Amino acid sequence: MKETIVIDLKKITAVLIKKWWLILIFTTISFGTSYLVADRYLTPIYEATTVLFLGTENTSLADLDSSLMDTDRQLITDYQHIALSHSVIDPIISNLNLQMTYAEFLENIFITAVEGSRLFTISFQSPDPIIANSVANSLANQLLQSISATVGVENIQILDSAPVPDAPIFPRMLNVLILGTSLGILLALAIIIFAFLLDNTVKNEDDVENLIGTSVLGNIPKVK
Repeated sequence: MKETIVIDLKKITAVLIKKWWLILIFTTISFGTSYLVADRYLTPIYEATTVLFLGTENTSLADLDSSLMDTDRQLITDYQHIALSHSVIDPIISNLNLQMTYAEFLENIFITAVEGSRLFTISFQSPDPIIANSVANSLANQLLQSISATVGVENIQILDSAPVPDAPIFPRMLNVLILGTSLGILLALAIIIFAFLLDNTVKNEDDVENLIGTSVLGNIPKVK
């Protein structure tokens, strides 16, 4: 016959309150460990972003219709592919003396079209904020030259050059600390509750009644 485990929430709550010091210890250790790992062992990654605009100074709002916007969106897609070509990337790797291959370069570049507009961004990620900044701006300039030489038009402009990033996008210290601290608290709660469920010692009259299934008629007081 299988035994049924009855979980008394009031008892568990009382045990958790009683073991507050254990929860505090686990929380403190997990907080410190999370900070140490993020500060010492995780390589920070910086991202620099350049914003480009598809259009010319002579383009007015009155000239924009749905067909022109559709054409511009297609051009942005074409220009994204050009930006990822060897003709654009190889000179940047060479000029900036980057110690990476073409394939490694592609893993760190992100080109995104801004929905509903003629804007798109070029972002580059690197452990060095100066390299991230130099590559993002060089890539934008190299793309303009390549489009002019390949397509024969100059309908794209740099709206915002990439500044040097002053904070990494990874790791985000606050997120790491919140996650680490939460795991510490959950671990402490799990240990306390698990130990409580495994503890089958008799502590009071209620435990005796639950164990033998009958009421306790009396008890013998402890004599000092």
